[in-house]
Amino acid sequence: MKIINLTDVQFDEYSKNHPLHTYFQTSAYAKVMNKCGYGIKFWGFMEKDNMIGAAMILCGKLFANYKYAYSPRGMLINYVNEEEVRIITSAVKNSLAHEGFVFLKIDPPIMDYKHDQDGNVIAKANVSSHQILLKNNYTHFGNNLFFETLKPRWNAIINLSEEKPTVLDSFNKSTRNKIKKATSRGIDVTKLDVNSLPRFYNFVAKKHYRRINYYSDMCAFFGDNFEMYVAQLDTNSYLKSVQKIYDKGQAKNEELNYKIQTIPNNSDLITRKMESDKIINANKEELKKATDLLAKFPDMLDIGAIAIIKTPKVIYLLIDGFDKSYSLIYPSFYLKWFIIDKYVSLGYKVFNLNGISGEFNKINKFSGLTDMKLGFNAEVCEYIGEYDLIINPTIYKLHAKTGNAIMKKNYK
Repeated sequence: MKIINLTDVQFDEYSKNHPLHTYFQTSAYAKVMNKCGYGIKFWGFMEKDNMIGAAMILCGKLFANYKYAYSPRGMLINYVNEEEVRIITSAVKNSLAHEGFVFLKIDPPIMDYKHDQDGNVIAKANVSSHQILLKNNYTHFGNNLFFETLKPRWNAIINLSEEKPTVLDSFNKSTRNKIKKATSRGIDVTKLDVNSLPRFYNFVAKKHYRRINYYSDMCAFFGDNFEMYVAQLDTNSYLKSVQKIYDKGQAKNEELNYKIQTIPNNSDLITRKMESDKIINANKEELKKATDLLAKFPDMLDIGAIAIIKTPKVIYLLIDGFDKSYSLIYPSFYLKWFIIDKYVSLGYKVFNLNGISGEFNKINKFSGLTDMKLGFNAEVCEYIGEYDLIINPTIYKLHAKTGNAIMKKNYK
């Protein structure tokens, strides 16, 4: 087996047809990361005249003159073929050692377990790629539950089998209600181009250490496969909607008040009236807010944004954000539904909503994020995780003292 250098065109041609294809293993992503300071390798693994695998590898700096290699979302090889893993690993290790690398990091998107929304295991891999990698001297980061690794080990993935009219019905009740509320409040979605990038970045700047240039590079190198959208509130429609809801609530409240006078001491009516009063008060506050917003923003108001990446078969959620002042209008839910609804119409069946927590038994700071994504009828996919192929054990031990913290900070 030998390693050959591929052109970006040759690599993309191989990558797009591989079962483990993701946008991370593309020349477009490589070019984005090159702008972030990483060197790039496109390797093909040749067995006689047959290419049995390929990899886009990023070359990064550790400290002093030491460097590491990272193949984001893993080399494109057959991880269940123990012999191929062995010979490719040996060749890669020898080549990187010759160039002075300390280690190679991989994190292939291979399902280890599939869970239901309560965290219970409902399926597992037929062949353990994890065990094969361990046999070939890869060091496993561990079965982490949160976001300690460069890429999340736990992902929420929507695999659609339903036709479009039933997709919304497949979401849980809470998610459906939030989408309907957002719809009723006059939210609209607009696709942005690179000239409107600041409107998008305004909502995600504090969510990640990526700078705005990262997203402009995504626009440049991914082209039409990178999309940004902004959720806008039509303040005029919003006021009309809230006014209508308030009027309807008032009528219901007056009706309950009349019934209580007609049928005194009825506990059920009294309870319903008390609940109605609470709703009226909330609606009154929202009506005041809507009135003030229309006066301040007579046209449209940006309240959230989202970015996605398209591959031939999968829509990936890259990042989204929203103004928390409008959290009860649910722009984040509406944006995700907008993307799903749009691309179901175009034949897509798989939507990767990105990382979640793998902790289902205890409340944690990511529980809300996890519940929100799973509300879209997403499956819980537990990947095998992150692995290091150690090339220089001495320097690797020095690096391990700081763990992934420095790499995560440097990795854009």
